[in-house]
Amino acid sequence: MASTGGALGSRRGVMSPSLAGGRMGLALLVLGLAGFFGAHVFVTLRTARGELIERIGEGPYKGLMALVSLAGLILIGYGFGQYRATGWIDVWSPPPWTYYVTQILMWPASIFVVAAYSRGNIWRALKHPMLIGVKTWAAAHLISNGDFGSIVLFGSFLVWAGYDRMTLKHRSDPGAPAIPVGGHRNDTIALVVGTILYLALGFIFHPLVIGVAVFGSSPMSARDEIKRLTAPDIRARKGGEPIVCLTSYHAHTARLLDRHCDLILVGDSLGMVMHGLETTVPVTLDMMILQGLAVMRGSKRALVVVDMPFGSYEASKEQAFMSAARVMKETGCGAIKVEGGRRMAESIAFMVERGVPVMGHIGLTPQSINTIGSFRAQGRDESDWGPIEEDARAVAQAGAFSVVIEAVAEPLARRITAAVEIPTIGIGGSVACDGQILVLEDMLGLSPRVPKFVKCYAELGPSIEAAVAAYAADVRARAFPATEHVYPLRAKAK
Repeated sequence: MASTGGALGSRRGVMSPSLAGGRMGLALLVLGLAGFFGAHVFVTLRTARGELIERIGEGPYKGLMALVSLAGLILIGYGFGQYRATGWIDVWSPPPWTYYVTQILMWPASIFVVAAYSRGNIWRALKHPMLIGVKTWAAAHLISNGDFGSIVLFGSFLVWAGYDRMTLKHRSDPGAPAIPVGGHRNDTIALVVGTILYLALGFIFHPLVIGVAVFGSSPMSARDEIKRLTAPDIRARKGGEPIVCLTSYHAHTARLLDRHCDLILVGDSLGMVMHGLETTVPVTLDMMILQGLAVMRGSKRALVVVDMPFGSYEASKEQAFMSAARVMKETGCGAIKVEGGRRMAESIAFMVERGVPVMGHIGLTPQSINTIGSFRAQGRDESDWGPIEEDARAVAQAGAFSVVIEAVAEPLARRITAAVEIPTIGIGGSVACDGQILVLEDMLGLSPRVPKFVKCYAELGPSIEAAVAAYAADVRARAFPATEHVYPLRAKAK
């Protein structure tokens, strides 16, 4: 075993900032819900409520309940915000139509809430419009939000409203001063004010406070509308939800990936995938910038990282910075990636200190193909682990926000992941890595040869060839274009 093993193994058990932040957010959310609903449930316990009022007085009692409820609401808001930022947990993916259902249901929900105070025929018909409004609001948001935190938040309000409605049937006193009941005039007030409330929630409160637009936006979940991810966002995911990464070189594939990926890599593999080159060595900086710009145009949410091609950064730390600065200025990408461990540590630190987020790449480094001789897995013998472990540590200490581990023996990749404080992105590494990346064309079955570590999620090659063959047959048979595919003359005016 390499001598570096002890130092590397000593960091196991350290909780990552992402995981800690996500757990803390959920804990605060649950604590806030407990406080808020605890106060409201206590109100339904009429005997205990009466005893407390008799002991401290009605004024202090109301102040105490208001204080506990307010503290609960603050914790709910802050905890849910922390959870959304650092610890998102997907449970299911609501279909797009649920977005519109939520929009529709929120209108009557707003009217019902107002009708609880402007009592008229709506109040008479519903008996408890406030609770029905809360139920409608909670159910509407449960329909369109499939993450764990939203289920806890809105599910709790739905359960509480149901519980409160049941307890009302057994209360001997109303529990609040009576509000005069009117007729159609109060209904009109409820409709108008409820509609204003609905529009205010959609146009003002939701975009400013929640950070998600309601009107005029596409049917996306709240997570989809979060701002573009940054290198610090990816860094904070260490030990948390696995980071999803894929390569892309085009605007249209970037558009497809953006909804599902946290990080899109514009890899120098484009030389082999797009241009049919045997290796990545001939790829130029201009090629990377051109495709990086295309991917940035096609994506809105994912962090876009652009590979630094061979010969653009190895000569000196100054050359590395100038090349990286050009890439970031001309593409607008969020980070760059360089291959190499200890030999690149000084350059990585130099770039990071000057505002360039850097992703490292260790293990099998394809740009070194002429030195290593072949694309073979690294670290298959424990005696080879030391240099690779030192590379990982050097990249992390230099300030890289993450590191790709390519074609490295699984136990070694797992060991490095547990040791370094930055996320590891595996490609032929280990399921224990903090994230995974593949070349898109490999996993879609478009590449003629794929490495052992690739899982093909589709076989698009035969499907594309069949579609092209059908097109060619139609053209040769003059079956395409048909009438529906061509433009007739405009009808002459009479």
